[in-house]
Amino acid sequence: MESMTGFGQGVYKSDTFQIVCLAKSVNHRFLEVYIKLPKRYALLEDRIRREVNERFGRGRVEVQIKYYGFAKGLKEIYLDLELAKKLKTALEILQSELAFEEPLTFQHFLYFRDYLTLEEREEDVEVLWEEVFPALDSALKNLKKSRIKEGERLKERILSYFHELK
Repeated sequence: MESMTGFGQGVYKSDTFQIVCLAKSVNHRFLEVYIKLPKRYALLEDRIRREVNERFGRGRVEVQIKYYGFAKGLKEIYLDLELAKKLKTALEILQSELAFEEPLTFQHFLYFRDYLTLEEREEDVEVLWEEVFPALDSALKNLKKSRIKEGERLKERILSYFHELK
């Protein structure tokens, strides 16, 4: 006998980051899956949902993945040098035409950000899955064990009530 109430946790560690997966469930007539993910793993939501659907038939199951640390080489800096040169020329013209006495410095360029962008590289979904799956698998297995253990306690209680009624 399996209860619908339980909790499980799983952890995956690498050299530069750690993933903690928490899974909990409560009583519900049907299977409802709620997933909370860091932005980095948003592409995996459907896979995580399928994994939960394969392992559980009922209950409200909440899966939360937490990411600690940093993954190497995920951010890229892009510089539009032509735009930066045009910006410098425009600022020099403004300085000259409006007779600003203050010298033009790099600090003035920092007010304009269009020539410099910081973007996260799109990652390979399979690599992301390899990071998340061990923690997810462990959390869901622990959740299943917890539900079975709770189910056994409920079964014992129900049987004791049954014997009392008899």
